[in-house]
Amino acid sequence: SEAGMEDSTIAYYEQAADRQTDSTAAYAYYKKLTDISKKLKNYSLEAKYSGRFYTGNDQATNLDLFNWGLAHFRAEEYIQADTVFGSYIAKYPEQAFGYYWRARANSMHDSTMEAGTAIPHYHNLIAVLEKDTSNATNKKWLIEAYGYVAAYETNKEKDFPEAITYLQKILAIDPANKDAQRYISVLEKNVGSKQPTPGGK
Repeated sequence: SEAGMEDSTIAYYEQAADRQTDSTAAYAYYKKLTDISKKLKNYSLEAKYSGRFYTGNDQATNLDLFNWGLAHFRAEEYIQADTVFGSYIAKYPEQAFGYYWRARANSMHDSTMEAGTAIPHYHNLIAVLEKDTSNATNKKWLIEAYGYVAAYETNKEKDFPEAITYLQKILAIDPANKDAQRYISVLEKNVGSKQPTPGGK
């Protein structure tokens, strides 16, 4: 079977990589192993070999580091993805990718928002993205980030005015956003019902 052949190829390359005394040759095998794993959609294995290819390899690029993190994310290894994207942020702090995927990894790991672990990463992402709201990807990611923070403020903190602030930020860059409009009107009713009545009655 093809899968059986791929398995024996992986085993062969892995042994070959381990035998190399020259690190450049070893990295070439780890690159092949990364590509085979990706083709097999074995993202956990892809992450393992991506890490081996990237670590200590001065020929590796920011894209190799990014793909390593993404492989962990696709393998649903969110803690490891968080670590790799943390490294990406440390090396490339002006790029949005690390912040976005670190926020995503934390939002998946903390899927009920119970711990709020994605919140600081979404705030960091917002700070980077707000420098250029004309960029289409930035705009899309900002809407997602504002929406996530608004949902957290609504459901976990019960801070409806703060949630409304973030939803209004969505409308500032996407005035026709139906979800934001709808949630604002719902939240404003909630805020309104909690206001003291005039005259204290």
